[in-house]
Amino acid sequence: MKAFFSPALRVASHSLRLHLRDRFFGLFLLFALLLIYSSLLVGVMAVYQERRALMDFGLALMELMGLAFCVYASATAVSSEVETKTIYLVFSRPVPRHSYLLGKMLAVFGAAAVLLAATAVMHSSLLLLRGHAPDGLYFAALGYSWLKLTLISSLVFAVSMFSTSALSSMVIGFILWMLGHFAPETVFMAAQAGGEGSPLEFLARLIPNFQLFNFKDALDVPGAAAPPALALAYAAAWWAGSYGFAWALLRRKEF
Repeated sequence: MKAFFSPALRVASHSLRLHLRDRFFGLFLLFALLLIYSSLLVGVMAVYQERRALMDFGLALMELMGLAFCVYASATAVSSEVETKTIYLVFSRPVPRHSYLLGKMLAVFGAAAVLLAATAVMHSSLLLLRGHAPDGLYFAALGYSWLKLTLISSLVFAVSMFSTSALSSMVIGFILWMLGHFAPETVFMAAQAGGEGSPLEFLARLIPNFQLFNFKDALDVPGAAAPPALALAYAAAWWAGSYGFAWALLRRKEF
């Protein structure tokens, strides 16, 4: 186990530092902070529901900025090192490919957590400024958002192993994100188009159900989001599946 996780943690630590120093990370963070600050205008317009408007708008903006960063970082994590030949230097050392891939994925997960935490500090400050203290549900929503971001990151990692370019990986990632928010509807439409048990329905069921992580909806509709244990288990299953698929493709590549 040590031989597996030790190289992975070293790769994760190094890659996380690179992500945090990347100018794109800074741009995503700055843009997110500016948008969150602008959410004050939404709160002013929602006179009688200011707290809810500020929370919903801010959480949505944090999630979208996190999505943009995670899709970009996951799509370029391996391909950029292939283009710069850095990956040859990495594999010339005792770093197994499975540990390398795990480290890269953990680095993006960690960067997503840092991005959410930084924007949450700004958003919480604005809420306090307007007299609305964040509660436990607010931080639970942040946790669910992080699970969504890590899930889409793992999927983009898997896609990037067979995609022809980083751009196509990002496009597929955004498409999966949109379809995942309408997963039940997508399965229903696929079943109607191709019939019950058709290959089209099977493919539709391979799309992750991001509605399970919409904790903001659970504030109005109890049971809209999955319980924490189920949400974590669902995300972990997709992490494992995406990692296994990506590793199976990475091990076949010649570097």
